[in-house]
Amino acid sequence: MSWLMTGLGGALVLVVMWDVFHTLWHPTGQGRLSKSLMHAVWRASRHLGTYGRRLSGAAAMVAAIGGWAVFMVLGWALIFWSWMPAGFLYATGIDPATRSTVVDALYLSLVSVTTLGYGDITPLAPWLRIVTPVEGLLGFALLTAAVSWVLQVYPALTRRRVLALRLMTLHRSGAAARLPSMENATAALLLEGVTQQVEQVHVDLIQYSETYYFRDQDRSTSLADTIVHAQDLTEAAQRSELPDVRHLGSMLEEALDELARVLDAQFLHVGGGTDRIVEAFRADHRVDAPA
Repeated sequence: MSWLMTGLGGALVLVVMWDVFHTLWHPTGQGRLSKSLMHAVWRASRHLGTYGRRLSGAAAMVAAIGGWAVFMVLGWALIFWSWMPAGFLYATGIDPATRSTVVDALYLSLVSVTTLGYGDITPLAPWLRIVTPVEGLLGFALLTAAVSWVLQVYPALTRRRVLALRLMTLHRSGAAARLPSMENATAALLLEGVTQQVEQVHVDLIQYSETYYFRDQDRSTSLADTIVHAQDLTEAAQRSELPDVRHLGSMLEEALDELARVLDAQFLHVGGGTDRIVEAFRADHRVDAPA
């Protein structure tokens, strides 16, 4: 039974590490544990009022990191609990017969994962003396991974907001209305720039899918609100008499279609064409949407 519980605890620790790997370092994946936790926070945020919806992205990441920490602590606690009290040496004045082994296992797991190591409970078995410091190393790795995750996510959010702001600026300046009559070089510069930014956001959404759960309060920096202006540019480009402009408009339209397919496959699941997906995207990201 002790080895069975040890195996169960070890499996739980491995699940956490596998989830961290897929979420942070896999180029196109996200761990199921973190994804489930973040999606649960996202759904709950719909019922928390405007302020809660604004904080949904940060809260989702905190939930994922907290989930990793909790499951890791529980996994190691199961390993320690399986061998308590015989496998451990208690400091003078501590009577293991009067203590809860469950509480002691959780306590030892917590002080080990945080690298505190008070020394009041120390392992006796050689293999336990080896794996206990391993938990400290994994705890330090988890902390480092959480910090690096934050540093990865916010540049991707910045790129998304820059695209949204550019689309809003183009809309306010009447670029779509003037695009059919623009010179070839000017129209090409405009369309190529927007297409590249849409493709960058597409890649960011695949690599950092957690960025989806961040709502933007200002609609001028919210891609969900401004993406329709990119569709306006594609329609305007098709009205141009210049073949190159129409071709670049088709490229932008294809980039938007690919982005919509990713949004639908990973988050929205509404099916249909790009227009329907974009509308669902806008509804899902409205900060002031009713619960």
